[in-house]
Amino acid sequence: MGTGKRRGGTPERQPVVGTPERQPVVGTPERQPVVGTPERQPVVGTPERQPVVGTPERQPVVGTPERQPVVGTPERQPVVGTPERQPVVGTPERQPVVGTPEKIDLTG
Repeated sequence: MGTGKRRGGTPERQPVVGTPERQPVVGTPERQPVVGTPERQPVVGTPERQPVVGTPERQPVVGTPERQPVVGTPERQPVVGTPERQPVVGTPERQPVVGTPEKIDLTG
């Protein structure tokens, strides 16, 4: 059915005329290591770290007894003279609003 052309009418890529293959740049030798840079040597005269002399292990502070409860603080007593809550006088029970039809149960 087709004419042999690729879909979309894009012809095969042709190399650009007049572009020779890339040649390496003349006069660029391979990289040589920088002369005169010896391998890193450890700094002379730096001994391994020693622990600081004269620092004993931490001792607990002398003279700090365990916490004692504050003397003279009795357990909390309920406030005297607070009767149980009474309902507010003069508040009638809620009456349904007049003119509101009963709710229809939608959970069939």
